[in-house]
This record gives sequence, structure tokens and C-alpha cells, in this order.
Amino acid sequence: MPRNHRMFWAVVFVASFCAAQPGPPGEAAPAQDSHIQLIPRTKEQREERYQAQHRIVLNVQVTDPSGKLVTGLKPEDFNVLDESQAQKISSFRSIDDGARARAHVLIVIDSLNNSSRGLAYERMEIEKFLRSNGSSLRYPTSLVSLSRSEDGQAGKPLRSVDELLSELSQMAKNIHPVDCLEDWHNAAMDARSIAITAVDQSIAHRRDELAEGMGACLNERFTHSITALVRLAKLQVDVPGCLILIWIGQGWPTLSGPHFAPDTPHLIQNHFDNLVELSTALREAQITLDAVSWPDFGTDRKLDEVDLAKFQGGTPSADLATAASLALPVIAYQSGGRIYDHEKGLAADLARCFSDADSYYVLSIDSAPAAKVDEYHRLTITAARPELTVRAVTGYYAQP
Repeated sequence: MPRNHRMFWAVVFVASFCAAQPGPPGEAAPAQDSHIQLIPRTKEQREERYQAQHRIVLNVQVTDPSGKLVTGLKPEDFNVLDESQAQKISSFRSIDDGARARAHVLIVIDSLNNSSRGLAYERMEIEKFLRSNGSSLRYPTSLVSLSRSEDGQAGKPLRSVDELLSELSQMAKNIHPVDCLEDWHNAAMDARSIAITAVDQSIAHRRDELAEGMGACLNERFTHSITALVRLAKLQVDVPGCLILIWIGQGWPTLSGPHFAPDTPHLIQNHFDNLVELSTALREAQITLDAVSWPDFGTDRKLDEVDLAKFQGGTPSADLATAASLALPVIAYQSGGRIYDHEKGLAADLARCFSDADSYYVLSIDSAPAAKVDEYHRLTITAARPELTVRAVTGYYAQP
């Protein structure tokens, strides 16, 4: 019986390369043995370039045991460890008014990894949250729709509740969930029938086709989701202020379980490369990613608390990378974000996500040049008062 193989995926990023261009017509080409002209830089310019490459900016949330945001802390109230080495805080800002600091919000409605029932519930809860804010939200908010035909293009930042409700209503008309699970359940039923009644080879072949199609569908959802998140992050790199990115939905598959073949070395390297790309983009854009639903894909193994704890420390090298290294709750935790599973209802979860922009700290450290490309550094940030809880980026990939 043929084994069900995983399809290769690759999130492809197009890089721009600078090549020598011909001069204007009639202009003599430079001699082949011309010396390279070095561009002199002042001490200030060199320092600015170094900081751009090696300064790590971190948004830090601090809460007390009751979950209330803590304000009024000073640089000396924080301890920052980079790979267990104490770091000097290079810059520090206390933000007590997120609106003045240009904080903003993106709400991603993920129909690619969701069901019709889940989407209906989420739309109802989003409307409930919006209406609870009167006529205007405190922070500019963009709605983002992710589906098989949409790559997660962010809408215009809006504060008006009526405008957001109208946009949400229009968006709902174009949402069509991708259902990979129905075919897989049919395949599983065929498999049980084969084991019990010894049906002919045509049914066995059909079961394999369905299983193969299920794997391809899960791969598509995974690839499309990661691509969209990276693109969203990169578009925010030059936008001032912190961003609370709220991903609503079950999250993308972890591509694990008995129906998936082991990862090849090439696929493992792809996972790691995309993890570095995503982690760096989120950090540079000052994005805190909140996951407001626990991933559950039926046939694609649920990422439980044991798995999450395993990945909290980061993925320091390519040989340890898997698709689960890129799972939604893992990336959310590593960005300093929250993970919700609808225990209090989505509307209440959204309110808590928004409140994170009310008060936070922005601090930075200077990272020494790495010994190798994509060298992982684990960060530990604590408050001098042990009863306080600190959330921030848990690590970064340093460059030489």
C-alpha cells in the first residue's frame, strides 16, 4: 500500500539584487581596473548604522498578580539577560498613553483555517466588542481577511465603530471556509471499512487519494498563513508605534501526525529559514501577536500545553525546526503576546488584547555581532519585584 507523503512547501521571498547598470548613452564605461571608491562615514553615521543592525527594541508588558497593568517603573526596575548575560538598557520609554504613542491594532479574521460555524460565532463576538465601545475605538484598527483567495490585505485603519461594522459585514459576504477535514473523515471511514469488510482495491486507492488530498490541503493552509503573516509584519516595519496583531481563528496546521512522512533535511531548513524571517519581521515591526483561539485540526495533531512548553525556549538551530516551531500559539508566546481559548468569550478576549496598548514600556539593548548567521539569542526580562509578570519577546536571531 503506498505511503502518504508530505508535499514540499516553500515560502518564497523575492530578494532584490543590485547589479552594475550601464550609464547614460554616450558616457564612457569605467575602466575595468578602476579602484573601488570607499564612502567615508562620520563617527555618528557609523554609530547609526551599527544601531540599525544591532539594536534590539523591545515592547514590554508588566502586570501585577491580579492582571492589572503596572505603570511608573524605571530602567533600574528591569533585568535583561541575553543568553544569561546581563545587558545594559540602551534606551527606555514608559508609555502611559498608547494612543499618543501611535499604538494601533490589526484584527485578522482567518477563514482559511476555520469552519462556517466558527466564523459565524467570531463575527457575532467582534460585533459585540465593537458596539461595546460606543461610537469610536481608542486605537486605529484595521480588519484583515485571510482566505484561499485573499492574502491578508489590511484595510484602512479606522476608529469609527460604524465604519468597522460596515466593513465587517461586507467582508463576511466574501468569506468561504476551506474544509480539508470532510475528505479526511471520509478517508478514515473507508479505512475502517477496509479493515472490517475487505473491500476491493478501488476503495483502497480512493482512500489513498483522499489522504493525499488532505495532506496537500493542510500544506496549502500552512504555507498561505505563514506567508500572509510575514507580509503583514514587513508592511508594518516602518509604521510608527507598537502594533497589537490579533489573529482570530484556530490557527494553521502543525503538519504532524501519523499521516505525514518525516521531514526531509531540505524541508527542515525551510522551516528554520521561515522562522527566522517571521521572528525578525515581528520584532522589527514592534508587533505583539495575540492568538485568540487554540489550534485544533482534528486529524492534524493539536498543539497541547506540553508541546507549547517545549517550544517556548525558541528554536536555536535548523536541525530542531519543525512546522510546529511556527505554530500560532508558539509565535504568539515568543512575541510577548497572549494566548486565548475563548474561555471568557471572544468579545472579552478582544477587550483584553486592546488594553495591552494602554500602558507598556519600550526598552532596547545593543546586541554584539554574532559569530554566525541566524545565531539564536534567548532573552529573559524580569522585574525587580518578583510578584510582577513580564511579557516581551523571548529571543531573536542575531547576525554577524
